[in-house]
Amino acid sequence: MPAQNDPFFPHRVDESVEQLASGAPSDNSTDMQPPTDASERLVREMQELYDFERKRYQRALQRVEDRLVKHYTAHTERPPAATAPISPGALRRTPQQIQQGWFHQMENKRRSGSGRRVGLLVAALVMVILVGSMLLVLNATHQRVVQRTGTTLGSAPGSTSLSSHFGKTLYTTPGNTYGFQELSWSPDSKRVASFTNSIQIWDATTGAHRVTVQLPGGTWPFALAWSPNSQQIAIGTGSSILIADGQSGVIIRIYPVSAGASAINGASSPYLSTFKPVSGGLGVRGLAWSPDGRLLAISISAGATGSIEVMNARTGAQAYTLPVTGNYVTTALAWSSDGKYIAGSAFNTEPGTQTVPANEQQMVWAWNTSTRQVIFKQTGGNGTGDPVAWQPGSDTLVFVAWLPQKGGLTSSLETWDVAADRRIKQFQVPAFGPVAWSPDGKYLAYGTDASRNAGGVVGILDAQSGQQVYTYKQMHSNIGALSWSPDSKYIASGEGNSTGQMVAKIWTAE
Repeated sequence: MPAQNDPFFPHRVDESVEQLASGAPSDNSTDMQPPTDASERLVREMQELYDFERKRYQRALQRVEDRLVKHYTAHTERPPAATAPISPGALRRTPQQIQQGWFHQMENKRRSGSGRRVGLLVAALVMVILVGSMLLVLNATHQRVVQRTGTTLGSAPGSTSLSSHFGKTLYTTPGNTYGFQELSWSPDSKRVASFTNSIQIWDATTGAHRVTVQLPGGTWPFALAWSPNSQQIAIGTGSSILIADGQSGVIIRIYPVSAGASAINGASSPYLSTFKPVSGGLGVRGLAWSPDGRLLAISISAGATGSIEVMNARTGAQAYTLPVTGNYVTTALAWSSDGKYIAGSAFNTEPGTQTVPANEQQMVWAWNTSTRQVIFKQTGGNGTGDPVAWQPGSDTLVFVAWLPQKGGLTSSLETWDVAADRRIKQFQVPAFGPVAWSPDGKYLAYGTDASRNAGGVVGILDAQSGQQVYTYKQMHSNIGALSWSPDSKYIASGEGNSTGQMVAKIWTAE
């Protein structure tokens, strides 16, 4: 290769480094895509980060060149009389001219000694290390950014895009006429449990090895939750908590739920409420396993009122209760990943003359598990079991909220700092029903109902910017269940609250 075209020659180092950092195509490369804004920012940041090292290498290289020139001028043989001596003007030439002239003389006269050859080798090695390390660092860092953000070369400037594999349907479950009330991934992402008119468990990525949990006669499921170790499933019914094996579906323990009769003061008059027999919507409405696997939080409906009991998951003994004041019943429950808080959807059930304001009919509550007191109440949810979801690794809660508009209400998606009782974000999207965080906490999935779209869809939002980055349109009815696999690879969405044959779909999220 001619010296003037060699990117590792001293006089081409700066040019090569700048060409590499800017992303411009080289002379022999025609297929490189122009960088996105994110990539350009990355290059600028990496240039700033490594500018000190680059300058240090340049200074070292200049010292090597100066020493080699000095060594050459001091030890070269005296030229013949016919040869003109080196003029002072030549010694005052620029380093680039000296460098080019020096290499030309060395190549023509071939008088370099072992010391000069070693010096040249050192200089070449310095240049190779400089350019090679910059190339490897920039390439590796860019790959990490692509994996983390889903942004690829060639996307529009300023846009956030996901992988082209995102949203590919893996499989569709058999249909049922009851719809999916819940789809739950085992924490190891290997199995999925569904709640329709029965509880079924199957292999997450294939749909195979499907088993149906055989519930006691006359028992109807109301809620389910996986244990943190992926070994067991807790199932709530009208009169008990069942613990089933997560592989076989075999019930291994049964804990009865406390029953009794009490006088409830309604808006108009007192009336008698009994927990059993199951009728009028009575039973366990929500379950949440503590992050350490020791406790189960249980939302119990007793007709017009409800309660939350926290029990020992191994023995069934009651550990403590959480207050539910007024005529409210909580439905779906969620335990924060640090174990500090429990949140749930709550709806008012007060019969007779309505005295509860409209903005308190459907609410989201949260309790501090240490003080066992309510610390958070906000309007949200729809009172039918729509879940609330904690951002992984934080105390940020997301739920469907309602905004007043002319002639009624419109839905939105809101994130709240529960400890500070402060709203973080409000996304005015047609969210309705379930919500789910991505395991890294960067994205939010939400479902819609079929009346707002041509069939139900699942939207994916950037949780920081609110930008809609993807819409899954393969569902045909309302979205009744939605969850993101703990390994980040898949999303499960199920149709519910509709008519006909309703299905669930497992699709890629990477």
